[in-house]
Amino acid sequence: MRVTIDLMKKSTQIIDLSNVINPRVGDDDLLLPLHICYGDNLYDMRGKDVEFLSQDANNQNIYVAGTCSTDTPGDNLYMGDLTFRFPAGTFQADGTYDPDKTMFRIVDKATQKVISSVNVKITVMKNAIEFNFDPGQSSYDSRAETMLQDFHDKGQAMLDEITDLKNQAKSNVSGDTAATANAAKQQANANAGDISDLKGEVTGARGRFADLPGREDAQDVAINQKENIANANANYAALQQKDAQQDAALNQKAGKFELEDKLAHMDLQPESFADLNAVKATYPNGATQLIITDDGHRAVYRNGQWIDGGIFQAAGPNPKNFWATYHFAVNELLEITKRNLITYDNLAIDTYLNSDTGDYLPNMSGYEATDYIAVKANTAYHLHSGWLQPDKAPDNKNHIVTFYNQNFEYLNKYYADTLSFATPPDACYLKVAFPAKEVGTLSLQMGTQYDWEKNPPELQIKPEAIGNVESSTNNLIDVTMPFSLNYGLDDAGNFSINNGFSTYDFINLKGAKKLSYSSVPARIAFYGQDYSYLSSIDYPDNGVEVPLNAVYMRVQYHNEQMEQQTDNGNFLQISPDAFIKEPSNGREVLKNVLVEDYHQPKFHLLDALNQWLLGREFPIGFLGDSTTEGDNTSAWTDDNQHLKQDQAAGGIGKVNYSNPTSYSYLTQQLLQQRTKNSAPEIYNMGWSGTSMFWMIQHFDEVFNNAYSDVRMVGIEYGINDRNDYGNRDVLAQTYRYDLIRLIQMLYDRGIQPFIVTSQAIWNHVNDGSRDVLNTLTLTTLINRIKKEVAREYHLELIDMQEVGDLVAKYSSVGWNSFNNGILHFKDLGHQVEARYIYGKITDELETVESGSILSYLSQRVLSDVYYGDNLQTADNVFKYTVSLNTSGKQLLQQFAVMNLHPQALQLTACCSTPDGQTVEVDGTTYQITSAEQDTVKLEPGPHIIRAFNDATKATTNWLGFKLR
Repeated sequence: MRVTIDLMKKSTQIIDLSNVINPRVGDDDLLLPLHICYGDNLYDMRGKDVEFLSQDANNQNIYVAGTCSTDTPGDNLYMGDLTFRFPAGTFQADGTYDPDKTMFRIVDKATQKVISSVNVKITVMKNAIEFNFDPGQSSYDSRAETMLQDFHDKGQAMLDEITDLKNQAKSNVSGDTAATANAAKQQANANAGDISDLKGEVTGARGRFADLPGREDAQDVAINQKENIANANANYAALQQKDAQQDAALNQKAGKFELEDKLAHMDLQPESFADLNAVKATYPNGATQLIITDDGHRAVYRNGQWIDGGIFQAAGPNPKNFWATYHFAVNELLEITKRNLITYDNLAIDTYLNSDTGDYLPNMSGYEATDYIAVKANTAYHLHSGWLQPDKAPDNKNHIVTFYNQNFEYLNKYYADTLSFATPPDACYLKVAFPAKEVGTLSLQMGTQYDWEKNPPELQIKPEAIGNVESSTNNLIDVTMPFSLNYGLDDAGNFSINNGFSTYDFINLKGAKKLSYSSVPARIAFYGQDYSYLSSIDYPDNGVEVPLNAVYMRVQYHNEQMEQQTDNGNFLQISPDAFIKEPSNGREVLKNVLVEDYHQPKFHLLDALNQWLLGREFPIGFLGDSTTEGDNTSAWTDDNQHLKQDQAAGGIGKVNYSNPTSYSYLTQQLLQQRTKNSAPEIYNMGWSGTSMFWMIQHFDEVFNNAYSDVRMVGIEYGINDRNDYGNRDVLAQTYRYDLIRLIQMLYDRGIQPFIVTSQAIWNHVNDGSRDVLNTLTLTTLINRIKKEVAREYHLELIDMQEVGDLVAKYSSVGWNSFNNGILHFKDLGHQVEARYIYGKITDELETVESGSILSYLSQRVLSDVYYGDNLQTADNVFKYTVSLNTSGKQLLQQFAVMNLHPQALQLTACCSTPDGQTVEVDGTTYQITSAEQDTVKLEPGPHIIRAFNDATKATTNWLGFKLR
């Protein structure tokens, strides 16, 4: 029976082991089969270890690690199944161990990072010695007892025989007494000899009994030797047969050079043609590369002819269909810059507010109220009733705003008789009550005014208001749905400015159904499943039929009709089975899309390295704020901020910004050195003073210009995002939401995102009543959300905060040389980050500690040395030595290492004979003049170590490095 350890644990979860094992004090090698999972998902335990930590009744700490095995039937590390062994002497005291101090931990072997932990309850029973019985001093063997009893019975029989002869001698007065006595004497002598022999046997038996344990061990050794000798030839023959079978199978597989040749001819970039006929004309005899036609299908050459291979890659969901997910209009023409804080997922129906207590008044037909809306204190907000009359203020008789503090306690009220109002100094939340007819049009936004031409209300669909689809008079269009004021539709179905008209955006429907109206639309446009334009009809008659392949439509009305809709509502109807409801929970929709459609990332960081090694382009970008841009590095000034450069060049994203002292540029240099070509491109996509929501607003402007070819993007935003929100609760919800939204937008553009934790900062000052500006918020909240999202959506993570914090705290370099004081790393900080990112992209980062050996046996060593020609085995800790016979300069070894410890480690270069070798550590060169030479101390953090031969020498030798 396996014990299941679920890493997606509740805070109160404790696993009770009493139904599985009950160890006893002094038990040896107790086995516990485990199954590690993550919720309903399997958890791959390859490269992981399980640790057991506890404290017994005598307050003695218990720590067991490295005992996991896969020898038990059913063990499978990939499936999370393994067996944990408690070694002899683990449990020294009986009793039920404190569950708060007893746990299993899952640890990454490579980094020694704790992945998760689960508390357990375990009861240890008393040892047998505590029942006045010592198995080490007592013994029993019934066979020896039987042998001694047999000896005793035989001896007694002989004594009885002597007594009988004696009695016969006494009674024999009539016969030959002398003869009888002589016979008795002879018999006695014989019996005495037998008794002496018996005594010897008894003594020998007792001696053998005392040596029984040793003799048993000797017998076991003899048996094992005999078994090995007896079976050796058979085993060797079986191994030879198995080797022959494996060699035969391997001969059928592609070899190393064959695979390299095939990979060199592979191209991940598809070739595009208008249609299948164009492909045939260009390649009449077929082609091996990937070919895609403009309809998104793959062209396949099979059996001497070109055929349609079907859809190459399913398109991601169009964000225009996620009105219930996004709080902003995604159409480029709308230029949304503000958010409506009143949304449909926080409304209470038929409810009003008690202005004296802030409580709900239920059963108020014709009114609705919001739930708590997070706001900033001492801040101006703007309330407007909607598009009916853009310059008209709400009616103070029908609108109430109530304020609450951080504990949701009522503060005071505000009758909304003007467009603008200010929140109280200690306000953290508010509620709004208003007439039900304004649902979908009432706007609450930060600021003092609202541009209605460019910014229609940002809405979410309220499913209840769309209409009863089960009835014959359902409403396909309702006031609660999103629309664009003073925008109509051109002849291609696109939005265009058209004063006097308003247009509802994409509405789901089924094809081949008929529409009827109580008010005829000015224009209807139909669209296919991929939002492609199909057709449009101006002022259609009742009963117009929806095209068979239509999935969406846009509907344009006169503004007067929009106002009429508020009064009578039911003015566009369709048969009940023709309407597809929008999902009610937008955030769940977005999550499901990512999990279901994007659970397997398109690219990995190693894919980029593979392309660069082949000399191909594969740009990567790091997306963030001034910490990404490289503010306060030596090559940065106020005049060359990325934002200012791009604005001067005609718009954000027009310029590919390059700061040669920033980590993005330095990482690019390291990768170009690694790949020996200029293919790697690492874009610096940092804009000083910006937040993730700013990037969402300017997404198309950025990715349509200098960065349009980027294939992977690391999202680093987080530092400035703290400034936009009044408290941690609002920050947590909004930041996570915006992060997922940005991930979705990148996926929709075909860009693979990955997550980068925010650079370590130091700021312990709160801003008035806010607690979101300090360091703790960034570390425990923002970066935690990033790690959760990365795990949930299977995205790669680069933990910049952890490495920055390690180096800044423990490096011997002065603080002012490392950081400008609070937020920005200087040159040294960016150099550290570049080495760390290089190690993560290449997967070459090797963790080191005191006693580590860097040699040719490392799995991550880089070298120009060929193993077969230049390496020889050595009888030392390095196991191999290199012996070169060449006059050219070669890279002997290169390592990317990570010192995770607070102390610096001494790096010692080792060779058999110093003959002009050089060592380069983080760009600084050291000449080797002794067989074991201390070069430099490796500070905590990442480093790149390289060793070279002397190009002028015909021979050289090299071993590697030691650390202490």
